[in-house]
Amino acid sequence: MMRQISSVSSAALLGLLLATGAQAEDESGWSGKGAVGVVAQRGNSETETISISAELINNLEQWRHTLGLNTLNASDDGVDTADRLEIYGKTDYKISDTSFWFASLRYEDDEFSQFDSQATLAAGYGRQLLKRENHVLTGEVGLGYRRAELRASGETETDPILRGTLAYRWDISETAALTNNLLVEAGSDNTFAKNVTAITADIANNFGIQFAYEVRHNTEVDDPAENSDFVTTVNLVYSIK
Repeated sequence: MMRQISSVSSAALLGLLLATGAQAEDESGWSGKGAVGVVAQRGNSETETISISAELINNLEQWRHTLGLNTLNASDDGVDTADRLEIYGKTDYKISDTSFWFASLRYEDDEFSQFDSQATLAAGYGRQLLKRENHVLTGEVGLGYRRAELRASGETETDPILRGTLAYRWDISETAALTNNLLVEAGSDNTFAKNVTAITADIANNFGIQFAYEVRHNTEVDDPAENSDFVTTVNLVYSIK
């Protein structure tokens, strides 16, 4: 069921991304990207991994709205080994050219995590910490609230959180870029951290190839679960600017 929901949600947002492409250069300020990665092995064993991500941004004079999702599905010899859906949204109110207030929402459903689901809501302050010709670094810090459902007991945990992000981009050339995005949601019951490092290179028109390495970490997990997950993907990327 979770796999079907992930597929439908991903297809819907990717379709919206493609439809928005025609408006990329108009005054509405739309931009976005979608990425699909597929790895399949056949022979002595049958393994499949599918990752889909999409993000839409509407950049207005005073406001900036972001909506996105990430999915990961994997199987080994017909047995599911990963099934995760993450949906997020954020609204920024621009104070100046370099600073803004933000409100964010993130929801995650992971069939192979000790949490049946996690949802966080936060608000705070963001600032562009560095802007050079080829380098941009933006940071955010805020307070929020997390609600998590434990898979084993069915109990619900709620706690206040401190949310922080760092987003870095290095335009290596006109056709290649390195990005690193760090998210931390720290609370008394658990601290969640996610870091994604990616190199993207344009190959033709709006299409590119991306190599990404993602680390996800929860400080509190039940045995025999590991605290950290590591995912490496090679993706075909479609972008509108």
